[in-house]
Amino acid sequence: MWLTVSGLGDRDTTCAIVGGIVSMFTGAEGIPSEWREAREPLPDWPFEETEP
Repeated sequence: MWLTVSGLGDRDTTCAIVGGIVSMFTGAEGIPSEWREAREPLPDWPFEETEP
């Protein structure tokens, strides 16, 4: 992330993109628990599949 943010430009967008790529590679287990606990709550997405 430090390397990404050092590139200047639209920092929040580039870090969001890199964070998404890293999390897809590592899975939820690879994300530090402190980061997961500090994130904003995710909304209930209307397109999520639910069990019948």
